[in-house]
Amino acid sequence: MGAKKRLKVAAYITRLLTDFPGISPTNCKSHSRATGRYNCAAYAGGDTKRRWELWFHWHSDAVRSEHWTALESQYYHECGYVRCDNGTLEDGIEKIAIYADSRDEWTHAAHQRDDGWWESKLGDDIDILHSTVECLESLLYGVVVQYLKRERPANAKKAQKKQKDTARILSVERIRQGNEETG
Repeated sequence: MGAKKRLKVAAYITRLLTDFPGISPTNCKSHSRATGRYNCAAYAGGDTKRRWELWFHWHSDAVRSEHWTALESQYYHECGYVRCDNGTLEDGIEKIAIYADSRDEWTHAAHQRDDGWWESKLGDDIDILHSTVECLESLLYGVVVQYLKRERPANAKKAQKKQKDTARILSVERIRQGNEETG
């Protein structure tokens, strides 16, 4: 790595440490290159093709506001997330943490991976992995104000299949009962 590149990297790391005093090399790692194609809200919702903002992409049934509950509404309508009490890792469940500032306007969202680490998109910058949501609590992002959850998609498909299988079994049992009553 050349001297110019090293200076650029050092300046970037200094800025990150200033913006987010809770991060360190042991609790935060770079996860991708910088891109402005998507933002933190979209990334936490699993969308890396577009930005989720009121003026870019927003579900038609979701509340339109800068208040953090509007982002909660977006995740509910777009992805099926519902409120939960904490960010504790749960088997088969994925979670999102919504950050807000002192005016209750949403500032950031992070997604919990199945290994317990959190993924975040830092503005138009890089995606990172961080060990806790507190790593990004700062003057810039505020604090986590709400956690959301849903079944991990693989588990959701299994649950739907189980529901369909149960419905088929009940249908077969009803047919058998009907045949026994008429027979």
